[in-house]
Amino acid sequence: MFDGQDNAVHCMVREISDQHAVLTMSGWIGFPSEFTLHVEPDSLRAKCQVTNRRGSTVEVSFTEVEYGERLKAR
Repeated sequence: MFDGQDNAVHCMVREISDQHAVLTMSGWIGFPSEFTLHVEPDSLRAKCQVTNRRGSTVEVSFTEVEYGERLKAR
């Protein structure tokens, strides 16, 4: 989620740790350098900063992480 909107852009999480993630975006152009990542199955919400972009692959570092957050319950 980004731009203060509740609209989600779907992605695939390829790697994830306590401090970073690698995401694959399908067909998304103009991805922002900061956004909030919600991983619904893990009840994870993380504020992210893009650290690397390669084609449709985006690497991010987490600037803030919360567990127990459900996007669908909001």
